[in-house]
Amino acid sequence: MVFYRLVMSGGIANTKPRRPVCERGNPGPPHDLWAFVVVRQLERSAWGSMASVHQDRHPIDRGAGEGKQITCHTSDIRSAGTDADVSITLVGGAGTLGPKVLQHSNSNLFERGVKDEFLLEGTFLGDINRIEIGHNNKGFGAGWHLDRVEVSDENHNRSYHFPCKQWFDSSRGDKKVMRTITAAQLARADSKNTCTYKVKVYTGDMRSAGTDASVFIIFHGSRIPASAKKNLESQGKDLFERGQVDEFMFEFDDVGDVNTITVGHDNRGLGAGWFLNHVEVTVLGKQPTQYFVCRQWLDKKKGDFLIERTIQASAFLPDDGQCQYKVVVTTGDHRGAGTDATVRVVIYGDKGQTALIPLISDSKNLFERAQVDEFLVQGANVGNITRLQIGHDNKGWWANWHCKQVEVTSLANKQEVKFFCDQWFDKKKGDGQIIRELTPLVGGGQQQAALQKYTVTTHTADVRGAGTDADVYITLVGTTSRVGPRFLVPPSGDPFERGQADSFTFEAGDVGAVTQIIIGHNNKGWGAAWMLDFVEVVAQSTQQTVFFPSKQWFDAKQGDRKIERTIDAVSNKPNAGKTSYKLEVHTSDLKNAGTDANVSVVVFGNKGMSGPRPLPAGKEAFERGSVDYFVIETDNDLGELERLQIGHDDKGWFAGWHLSHVEVTSMTTNQTWLFPCQKWMDKKKEDKMIQRMLTVGQLSAAAPSQPPPEQQQQQQQPPAPAPASAPAPAPAPPLLLPPRRSRHHVKNAGTDSNVSVKLFGENGQEGPAKQLIAKRGQLERGNNDNFTINTVDVGRPARLQIGHDNTGFGPGWHLSHVTVTRVESGEEATFICQQWLDKTEGDKLTTRILTASSTAPLGAPSTKKELPANEAPPAASGAARREVSYTLRFETSSRPFAGTDSQVWFELVGTEGTSGIVKPDQKPEHFDRACKDTFTFQLPHCGDLNSLKLGTDKAGKGPDWHLSKVVVNDGASGREYIFSCGEWFDKKRGYDKTLSVSQ
Repeated sequence: MVFYRLVMSGGIANTKPRRPVCERGNPGPPHDLWAFVVVRQLERSAWGSMASVHQDRHPIDRGAGEGKQITCHTSDIRSAGTDADVSITLVGGAGTLGPKVLQHSNSNLFERGVKDEFLLEGTFLGDINRIEIGHNNKGFGAGWHLDRVEVSDENHNRSYHFPCKQWFDSSRGDKKVMRTITAAQLARADSKNTCTYKVKVYTGDMRSAGTDASVFIIFHGSRIPASAKKNLESQGKDLFERGQVDEFMFEFDDVGDVNTITVGHDNRGLGAGWFLNHVEVTVLGKQPTQYFVCRQWLDKKKGDFLIERTIQASAFLPDDGQCQYKVVVTTGDHRGAGTDATVRVVIYGDKGQTALIPLISDSKNLFERAQVDEFLVQGANVGNITRLQIGHDNKGWWANWHCKQVEVTSLANKQEVKFFCDQWFDKKKGDGQIIRELTPLVGGGQQQAALQKYTVTTHTADVRGAGTDADVYITLVGTTSRVGPRFLVPPSGDPFERGQADSFTFEAGDVGAVTQIIIGHNNKGWGAAWMLDFVEVVAQSTQQTVFFPSKQWFDAKQGDRKIERTIDAVSNKPNAGKTSYKLEVHTSDLKNAGTDANVSVVVFGNKGMSGPRPLPAGKEAFERGSVDYFVIETDNDLGELERLQIGHDDKGWFAGWHLSHVEVTSMTTNQTWLFPCQKWMDKKKEDKMIQRMLTVGQLSAAAPSQPPPEQQQQQQQPPAPAPASAPAPAPAPPLLLPPRRSRHHVKNAGTDSNVSVKLFGENGQEGPAKQLIAKRGQLERGNNDNFTINTVDVGRPARLQIGHDNTGFGPGWHLSHVTVTRVESGEEATFICQQWLDKTEGDKLTTRILTASSTAPLGAPSTKKELPANEAPPAASGAARREVSYTLRFETSSRPFAGTDSQVWFELVGTEGTSGIVKPDQKPEHFDRACKDTFTFQLPHCGDLNSLKLGTDKAGKGPDWHLSKVVVNDGASGREYIFSCGEWFDKKRGYDKTLSVSQ
């Protein structure tokens, strides 16, 4: 190595050697500097390059320390902060600094949305063109989302910008925890490299247009070809819903004039597909609003299957019939007037109507008491505004709302319209409406334009499962306009139940003659499926009724899976001149009896036939032991039914079917015909037929026509022979006798066996044995079950033979008593049993002959399954008991929540018999907390009362009840009985009790 001594004057030389080492020397005369430079020995030919030493007139003192200010911006997204140690390396044109751990006295570094600043000491690096930054992946929350890094070189008045917008996380994305980032731009320190963007995203107003995915945007501008990705996020808000406008404002990379954007999503979530209408971008203070029109799906299953699109800007939104409206809403100045619900409007005009527009903004406190809220919304250009629909979705803690007035201004034609309201939108106040239609103030703002009042009545079909728990809506389409969609909200009660007609009245603009409706539901609730029979609409100004027949399911899981239908009007009421028949199809309880095939029927009567009718059913239909219900309609009454053809198409994995029988009931006359089958319809069994013609008849009897020998020995009084002069029992005309059987609340009292009955008359007449066709759930413990049998007239029933065939899993049966009513005369006879019909209990008999204990009507025992049986039938008496007046006062306790919404029942028990189960005619205000409710009844005289049975049917939202006492006044004797209770009727302690007389 050779030392050279250089003498330089006139300044400080910046030699810029390849790898020089400069040592500071003693200063000489002014402007002179002596320095020693150590270089490697050069060949003579290389000395020419040393001329550059004298050409640089901007010397730099390379020995001095230099400071670099590092600013790290952690992103403002969920879990963006890190507990790990972050380090950085700066790479410049003249050297490298680092890696350096970024730390200072503040222990909470790199938190979400926080800017952290650090000062690094080092040497001159030249222009910094990239950084290497990352963390050591230590700590509980190591994952980090870095927005950007800014590096300032204060000595040389320069700054550098390094955008990132990525995760440093070993469990996300590309799983990197260290990245190299290139500088985005080089600028003077006093220049800004970010700006404020206002972005409005318009989701399309069509079915399934909204998305659950994460949406991002990239800006392309005149200064920078592309910014980093910006995720469009907002806390506590459902973004990008159908027809919604979402607005974002944020500071981001300044790319210059924005001419193109890229927008897309990550395709995550249950409903990722998205229909984007357009995006509006405004660079505040720099660039006016630019429009980026998409109007395409971003969906991997629709259209071109893209989920990311690059869109060019336009200075205006193309004319697609859209325009902007300014909506100013004034909330009333009343207590509780504000709402947390989402308020929505539909604007109507002489050219049409907008879609349903939600009134939303970034403000968290919209629609507060006496507040005025202003919105700028976009919708179809409706021309001159004629009316407004406004309402809310009834969601949130405080959904009820009082609206004072609304002002709507069309920015297309500058029309300003004021709508006066001053009404509650509350299901519990006023008329219970949460959606209203308003008409403009006319005549100097003093008069409200007239509205039409409509009454809509929905008729739910009377078939199994026809009712719905979903929210039903309707749109009325007329010759001049349309109204809706309008949710049909009842003021009280449960609407849309099976066989129910529900009426709804609301005011709306006049649509002219109603020619069409669009009706459907939102598919919410446990039982959303709905079968609509028909709808009738009455315009009250004309009193004209228009009918809309449906007779279809609104079910997302069955049939055509539609939950919304468009129905045209008819002038005549559906079902007028038509007859509906209800079919109960009983599949046998045999192995492999069910079928997967498609079943159809033809019904024949003496006045005509129905024609082939398919029986549409779901996956659970025609299963072993099931009963399936259907309704068919014919143009004319078929008269007396004679035959029924039934069969299937032999399709499906398990097509073979064993049919027990079919019951057909005329819904006009309530007459029922039984068509027994009890055969296979299977190409591989019996006669291999899959279609059968059935005739009206009876099921084969399961019980013997006479009692077994051991039973005959038990009879205390055998049937007396008919007198010689008595005529033989006539086999016709048939008589309908409905026996009601009642059983104890005895453990295992129910039976799975086939039960049969046989009636004997007072004069020895004897009817045939009749099997009682029990449906699923009947003959169970504690039930009262009703059956109707068609048999010969035996006169007044005196004896009853009843028994079972001891088949099934649980054949043993404990029978309380049977009540038989002769339909023709209304005479009633009660047959007390109170014994087991069981081969393993008591006397081990399964058939018994019972003697009538009374032939007088005995009050009205309930037939509702939930109510207990009349366990103490009237004492045996050949004479009818007189009716007397009983007054009962029920005193509900004053405890909190003591009242009940359930139906209350009671039964008086005395020395001469019981009253039978009686249900008071309840009103909503009865049996409330601390109430005393008094009822008077005409009941059979029970003699001296010794007990009172009572309870509830456990129905309603508040079935529990705390009863203090019941006071009973016997109108015949004037005696008063007090039955003290002081107990709860609830699930834990039971919903029925027997009280003894306390006074």
